Amino acid sequence: MWYLVWREQDYSLNLDSWTAGINHLKSTKEVGWLAVKNRSAANRLPYEPVQFQGPKETWWNGFRYLFSSKALPWEESEGGSRMATVVAQQRLIQVAIAIRRHGLRHGKPPEKLDSLVPEFLTDVPLDPMDLRPLRYQLKNDAWLLYSIGVNGIDDGGDRTPSGSGSRWSTSDRKDIAWPQPAP
Repeated sequence: MWYLVWREQDYSLNLDSWTAGINHLKSTKEVGWLAVKNRSAANRLPYEPVQFQGPKETWWNGFRYLFSSKALPWEESEGGSRMATVVAQQRLIQVAIAIRRHGLRHGKPPEKLDSLVPEFLTDVPLDPMDLRPLRYQLKNDAWLLYSIGVNGIDDGGDRTPSGSGSRWSTSDRKDIAWPQPAP
């Protein structure tokens, strides 16, 4: 019965929810992941998840919207934080390669990331978490490059796990830091 009567309505609502969710994640390019994750009702973004239409508590709608009622709200899913983590890792790789190339050409790492522009980078990549430049510290020719991570706190490049996740996971670290070999 569901297939004949409600299938199209359920598919339509589910597709609308996915479209809104993808646009919601795209908005992180404009304001950063932390702003999307921590937003309040007062500063809603232009892309919002589709709200379930109709009373949720009725048993009837449990059958009518069989699939779309099971979809997670986008701000509660881990998709956005994983996406931001991957983007941060990609940008760290780009900058780390540029720092290494600078070191090979000039004999030492740059004093600051701005020194890499325009010779090695077109511009200094931004941290996708807060849209500020990636963090970089230079001490005695040893350098530290990191993103603040999904917790939103600058822990100075601390790569220890922030919660109860696996010690091998890179997505639940306090900061997302470029790994340096031990001297």
